[in-house]
Order: sequence, then C-alpha cells, then structure tokens
Amino acid sequence: EMELQVEEDGTILLENLKNVFHTATTLKYRNPENNAWRVIKCVDDILHPPEDDGWHDHTYLLVVPKGQERKRKMSEPEEERQQQRNYGPVNKAIYVLFDSEDLTEGDLRDYFGEFGTITNINCIISKKFAFITFEDESVPFKLYGKPVSINGVELDIKEPESDEKEYRKLALIYKEDKITTRQFRDFFEQYGEVTDVYVTKPFRKYGFVTFTKPSIAKTLYDQNVKIEGIKVFLTKPRPKMDKATKREY
Repeated sequence: EMELQVEEDGTILLENLKNVFHTATTLKYRNPENNAWRVIKCVDDILHPPEDDGWHDHTYLLVVPKGQERKRKMSEPEEERQQQRNYGPVNKAIYVLFDSEDLTEGDLRDYFGEFGTITNINCIISKKFAFITFEDESVPFKLYGKPVSINGVELDIKEPESDEKEYRKLALIYKEDKITTRQFRDFFEQYGEVTDVYVTKPFRKYGFVTFTKPSIAKTLYDQNVKIEGIKVFLTKPRPKMDKATKREY
C-alpha cells in the first residue's frame, strides 16, 4: 500500500507514481456494480478522479505499458539477471520520513535543493513523509541514510521501494529490540554500500538492510552474526504475498 498527494483540484500527478513505479501510465480499479475494470483518465500526465464518486474507497492497481510484464519472462529469469548486475540502483528519488508537522514543503525544497536540481516533490506533512525527485540520478545515493536535521527535526532518508530493490535486500531476524537503525547500518557497511535499513515499529523481531548490489546480500544468506551483543540471523527475504495470504514474517 502507498499514499499519494491529491492536488487541490482533486487530481493526482503521474510523476508522483513514477517516483516509485517508473513504468506507470495510470491506475485502474474494479467497478463495484459489475466487477469490470475501470481505467483512470490520464491527460497530460495528470490523473483525474472517477466522475461518479471521486477517488472514494477503491483499491487501485498500477497500469503499465502492454507487454511490459512479459518482457522479463521471455528473457532470462529476473533473479538471475539482477544477481549479474554490477552497478548500484538507478533511482532519482528519495523517500523522507519525519516525526513532526512543523516542516513545510519549502523547508524540504530549500535544504535538498542544495544537492541538485529538484524536479518534483510529493509531500504530505500531516502523514509525515515526502518523495523528492532529482534531475541527477547520482544525488539520491549520496543522501540515503545521511543524518539530516532541518529546524531541529530529524529526517530518515530511505530508498523508495521498487521491484528491483527486492533483489538487493537482506532479511534480519532477531529477538531483542536493542539495535538501532544506525547500528545496523554501521555494521553492514563493512560488507558494502548500504542504501536503506528498515526496523519494524512496533518491534516484530525482523528487519531489512538493502545494499547497492544483490551479490552482497546473497553472500550473507543463512549466516548468524552478533550486532551490539545481539544474535541476528541473516536470510533471503520471503517473496511478497497478496493480502489474502499475507502473514507476519
């Protein structure tokens, strides 16, 4: 699930979707009356709400160009292709979390604009998050995990989720809630460059660390390590499941 900023006129910018799903063209949902698919009208990269009831409480799915899903199946297996990559993530966006409503979009633009040209900001202050897209794809990597504070508000800068990112993740299983995000990052940076660390809140005995290369994560599968005196089991993340079959990790 994800939340998107709705403009004052009720529309959604396609660019906000593309911050995470680069091939997105629009959204679709099921007509509750006959279960048929309805595609959201997209004009000039602007998504318009359904005319009858607005965005309402529908479940929306992503629409990508026809045949896009088949391309990977027709070539070599996706996991094998990702394991062969020898370069880092190609992502022009950062995902910013903060625990305050005192920040403004202007504050974020002024600060992060110092690192490069910003092409788009999808910011919902009340939800305490923002997606910021840069013109230069080399900028986000320099910011992932960087300790940043704006007007006394600490920011958590992460790599946005994507299908490609899944192949670079390492799952962390541990029983004691005594390791911070920064301690995880410091430990795993001895193996390679880290773009993202996720720790569950409230604590659920697992987390994830994401590297720039899938090969680094793969070499650490099925190992036991100690971090700050706590035993941590490293393993391959389970595939994502549909909501109907989803269980706690």
